[in-house]
Amino acid sequence: MYSNFDIRGNLKPYEKIGLSYEDFQKFFVHSFDESEQRQEIFVQYAQFL
Repeated sequence: MYSNFDIRGNLKPYEKIGLSYEDFQKFFVHSFDESEQRQEIFVQYAQFL
């Protein structure tokens, strides 16, 4: 399942959704190609897991 953002930048749908690790990375990291910081944060997140 993929989410969208409302006009205030909040995730939609507003209820809890399930994402695989790969989908999470694709949606929140790879879709922001110009952001190096997101990749760095994700690497640290992956180490935390």
